[in-house]
Amino acid sequence: TVASSALVKTAIYGRDANWGRVLCAVGYTPGVRGLVDPSRVSLSLWNPDGLTSFEEAHPLSLLEEGEPRLFDEEAASRILQEEDIGLTINLGDSGGKNATVWTCDLSHEYVSINGSYR
Repeated sequence: TVASSALVKTAIYGRDANWGRVLCAVGYTPGVRGLVDPSRVSLSLWNPDGLTSFEEAHPLSLLEEGEPRLFDEEAASRILQEEDIGLTINLGDSGGKNATVWTCDLSHEYVSINGSYR
């Protein structure tokens, strides 16, 4: 899944708005093969701090209905520097369903700590 993808986690840690890694992770999510149409997927980054709704966030669109968006890399970097980062993935036809998942990035420090525990 996207939340457990090492490539997505390292992109977030590296402040890299690499929507290709996210879309790839969507594609290899169990049970979605053949169900997700990449031409309908949209991705946005946003900063959830102090907000009560996604609309308040002024999300930065990275991909809209399968089409890459020209976006401000500096704005993306600013969002990715925050403690909390919102990543919204719209599959285009969720049948009115949605989910919220919390995860963490995969930093050098995290890898060092978990690679040297013995």
